[in-house]
Amino acid sequence: MALQDGDEIALKTHGSHYNANYQYLNAGTVDGSVGMAKNTDFSTASGTWWRAHKLSDGSWGFESLGNIPNDQHIYLNADTYTGQVNLAANTDYATASGTHWNLVSLSDGTVALQNMGSHSNPTYKYLNTGTYTGAVNLAGTTDYNSASGTHWEIVMLAPAAGTAIGVTGPVGAVTGAVTGVVNGAVGAVDGAVGTVTGVAKDVGGAVKDGFCGVFGC
Repeated sequence: MALQDGDEIALKTHGSHYNANYQYLNAGTVDGSVGMAKNTDFSTASGTWWRAHKLSDGSWGFESLGNIPNDQHIYLNADTYTGQVNLAANTDYATASGTHWNLVSLSDGTVALQNMGSHSNPTYKYLNTGTYTGAVNLAGTTDYNSASGTHWEIVMLAPAAGTAIGVTGPVGAVTGAVTGVVNGAVGAVDGAVGTVTGVAKDVGGAVKDGFCGVFGC
């Protein structure tokens, strides 16, 4: 997938141990924690929504779109001294270099997120999750046999260009087609629970407003 600046995405693990409860990278904007959630339903797991930002050095920053804004906990961040992953307030390289990430294409069609923090550490390089516990940290390799949790799928939720998309989750999550064009088009969410149609300010808004219309926010 060709990621573009402004795309709203989810990051789905392809770890070898499948656990339905720990599938998508999730941000806790209240305390700055990063873990895993079972779906991308905005009403229950809004921290699984991320906006991709192309940074001036060519790397990527990932902004949490969690529905509880906190100006101290916004961007996906890693500490290459300890391997800890959390949220930082900004992407300023001088103070938060761990918010800079490089996307590495892997042979199985997934990507690895390589941390570009100013302190290089071969032990802590790639975003990793343990699907047994839902913990998120950094690993030193993308070798599937030893660190399968470093393999991620980029799931498009709301493209910056406003093209048609699909949002699909496990049983109990919203499943349906979402369409929209930026600036005033009709956005619809169709699923087993019903249909919601409304005028959207933007594509991301159409998706989130649709979820809220179905489930209540």
